[in-house]
Amino acid sequence: MINYTTLNEQELDKPIYRIFSIDYLLELFSTNELTLVKPKLWDDPFENLLINTLVENDITFANSYRQNIFAQCWTLHRETDAMWRIYSQNKDGIKIKTTPRKLLFAILKSDTNIQFDMRRSCFIGKVQYINKNDILEELKIKSNSLYDNSGKAISLLIKRIEFRHEKEVRIIFLDQEIENNSDTKKIKINSFDLFEEVVFDPRLSELKYIALSNYIKFVGYKGKISKSQLYNVPKISYR
Repeated sequence: MINYTTLNEQELDKPIYRIFSIDYLLELFSTNELTLVKPKLWDDPFENLLINTLVENDITFANSYRQNIFAQCWTLHRETDAMWRIYSQNKDGIKIKTTPRKLLFAILKSDTNIQFDMRRSCFIGKVQYINKNDILEELKIKSNSLYDNSGKAISLLIKRIEFRHEKEVRIIFLDQEIENNSDTKKIKINSFDLFEEVVFDPRLSELKYIALSNYIKFVGYKGKISKSQLYNVPKISYR
């Protein structure tokens, strides 16, 4: 089953972005495998609040919940200084661009049976930012729906209001057939078609930018390639 939630029809075609290392991009172009991770690996303890609560109430279900759900975070932000500094600490990262619709259908195309298999589901949604007390109330209200895949997905689209600057969009994959304890799930995609644009870190040297741009073109990427102009100082002319 494949769905979108907390996104309207128009928002499905708005750009979303993700920053990661150039090594990961080259691996993506080589393997055409998108990597999703278990939410238990995320830093914010509130991301795992629901799972921790479930452990207290139903440890069997909680363990299944932890093992079967994978996600990846994107953002509606085109570019910010914080994004580059947090996600490209070595000053050699790249930013890729796609849309929620393209991301959804890339996964659907990789596994055409997912829309007919109730044991596996894929959702995409915009994170809703609310205050801490409201999160607790929201989780209580939704607790009865967590045994449904859509309820599990929606529970991962709630975050504290202090993080609203992130403007996250999350792709969430639930797989009740998983047979190993891996913290990642790799999904076959066509990365050349999925990524509309590759933008290099604004702090990357010009020499590296030219070399890496040429290499990306060489391996077959035909989309737009550029280097961020975020830190370029404008020239001021005096008359």
